[in-house]
Amino acid sequence: MLIGTLYLIFAQIIFLACNLVLHVYMGRTLGPELYGAFGVINALILLNEILLFRSVYDTLSQFVAGRKAAARAILNVTLKWQVLIGLAACSANFLLAPQLARWLGDPSLSVYIRLSSLMLP
Repeated sequence: MLIGTLYLIFAQIIFLACNLVLHVYMGRTLGPELYGAFGVINALILLNEILLFRSVYDTLSQFVAGRKAAARAILNVTLKWQVLIGLAACSANFLLAPQLARWLGDPSLSVYIRLSSLMLP
């Protein structure tokens, strides 16, 4: 268990370092306006990931820990639900992109929101 914890810590450190390099590079390359759009879209993607997918993984882990014999069946049901919820979220983000962009005060974000919604399924 200790080695698994160390792997997770190491993976998190690498993730944070890569994220720092990405933001520094994007900030210098894109300029203030496009980097702002990148930040907004990045925040929306993160919000979708946390609300939709992270909760599924946590729930799956909880159920599998309690019922190891039924792990495969629980995984199959969870994956089906995740696909359905991902497709619904993709459709909602894609269709509501213009309204969300207006709500954020920048109608040009609509294209970026639609592009980012394609990664949800």
